[in-house]
Amino acid sequence: MWVKPPEVLARDRLLGSYKVKPVIKLLKQTLVGTGVLLDFLQNTFTTNEKLSEFQISKGTSKYNKRKEELLRLPVKVMVDDDLATAAAEAADGRPV
Repeated sequence: MWVKPPEVLARDRLLGSYKVKPVIKLLKQTLVGTGVLLDFLQNTFTTNEKLSEFQISKGTSKYNKRKEELLRLPVKVMVDDDLATAAAEAADGRPV
């Protein structure tokens, strides 16, 4: 079995310290930064969706209905013009 001489061992340690460890450190920082960015983006979009649902649901009782609910109200829509307008907007302008 071949045993490395002390000079070769010293060279290998120096290569590990000055070439390999910095690359590993850079990769680690990159992965952590990417994870933080992805977590931030996920939280941002999730918060925006919750906020938009909240904004749709607030308002007067007449306009407090979601799209699906407005599209299921044909009898009430025939009687109330404001509700008919809101239902038409929810259906992208198509008559309900």
